[in-house]
Amino acid sequence: MAKNKRFHFPLRSIVGTFSLYQGIGLFLIVSIAVVAGYTLTYQTSVNRLRQEGDAIIEQAAGILSRPLWNFDKDTMAQYIDVFLNNSLVDGVQVRDERGQIVKEKTIKSYPATQKFQFSMTRPIYFNKMNIGTVTIIFSMLQAHSRARHTVMIMALMSLIFLVAVLMTSIFQLRRFVIHPLLELGESMMEIAEGDYSEKLSLIQKQEFERIAGEFNTMVDQIRKREEEIVTVSNRYQFLMDAIPDAFFLHTRTGEILQVNNTFTEMYGFDKEEISQLSLADDLSGDGYSEAMAREQLFLAWERGQASFRWMGKRKDGSEFPVEVLLKRIELNDEKYIMSVVRDITRREKTEQALRESEEKFRAMTDHTTAAIFIYREKFMFANPASEAVSGYSQEEFLQLNFWDLVHPDHRELIRQRGMARIKGENIPNRYNFKIITKNGGVKWMDFSAQRILYEGEW
Repeated sequence: MAKNKRFHFPLRSIVGTFSLYQGIGLFLIVSIAVVAGYTLTYQTSVNRLRQEGDAIIEQAAGILSRPLWNFDKDTMAQYIDVFLNNSLVDGVQVRDERGQIVKEKTIKSYPATQKFQFSMTRPIYFNKMNIGTVTIIFSMLQAHSRARHTVMIMALMSLIFLVAVLMTSIFQLRRFVIHPLLELGESMMEIAEGDYSEKLSLIQKQEFERIAGEFNTMVDQIRKREEEIVTVSNRYQFLMDAIPDAFFLHTRTGEILQVNNTFTEMYGFDKEEISQLSLADDLSGDGYSEAMAREQLFLAWERGQASFRWMGKRKDGSEFPVEVLLKRIELNDEKYIMSVVRDITRREKTEQALRESEEKFRAMTDHTTAAIFIYREKFMFANPASEAVSGYSQEEFLQLNFWDLVHPDHRELIRQRGMARIKGENIPNRYNFKIITKNGGVKWMDFSAQRILYEGEW
């Protein structure tokens, strides 16, 4: 029997060449995948951010309509601060219909503004009237961060995957290609040396072990998506709970779906009870029927929004006046009614006190014998006694200039003291001077003057 010669197979050459080309190919694939993954993830994040921005600015346009109509800067500031608590919002600007800035606040700015921020503008309507615009500056840092985070995870997972694939490929190449070829070569060498007793046999390895790569990419994506949904929902609920007015979301028929904390505080109901509540029976005062409530819902649904005064009712049965804004909104391709309810008990008490004060003032000025008037560049008000003192009717009196009444001997004195009073200087509030009546007569007047706040101005 001939001496058995070992069959020499270029194992290192084959494995090395295979590993080199496979490594280069896989590196290119990973590079392309990472670039594509970053681009796709960033674009997806930006699109999602813009969708969230659409929802936020639509919400802002609806909520700011009433304060902008009333020019209530304090309430606008409260709402703006609520929106600035959102990590996506860097700034809020409210303009009136003339384009003048009414309220503006920015909490973040960056040198490369276009790279890290974008803005969205929406018109603000009140009773179908365009009363201004709201502009919100959104931060894109979250989109960049989310894309970088996703790409880092993708690159790490791809690296692990590629190492596993490369090692597995080498192992499989050794086991199912190289080793059978070596066995075949050894058998062929023995037969070539004349050992015919050696049968040509090639053991085929059939035990292909399935290497299960535990890459839960799909599961991770689903989990991340659920976390994002929960995060957005929490942000939305946080914004709603921070609003000082009662907010609730309901269907066209009045079925309440969601409320904020102010609603529970204002009406006294728990959030677990909202599904059983009726807008007319449980939340409206006496005299406000189901038909009246449905009429307002219908108007808001058809026109897009409706505002009105209503009488609310708490869980304990006590009633209180409210101001209601209904607005039709669209969420996830479904239409709903958003209600914003403001307790105006304090405002009505203030208005009542103001009316009573005005009535007392009118009663006093109408029955006194002293001439009482309000002057700011022209006569703003004059009581009936002014007619008796000056000889001019009240209509004529209001058309006069103050200097038309003052006697020439005292005009300079009155002018100097009037200018000093406007400047806030300390001058006597009471002094005497002469006036000229309508018929040309001269009267001495015991005059008292005091600066007051009238119609919002001094």
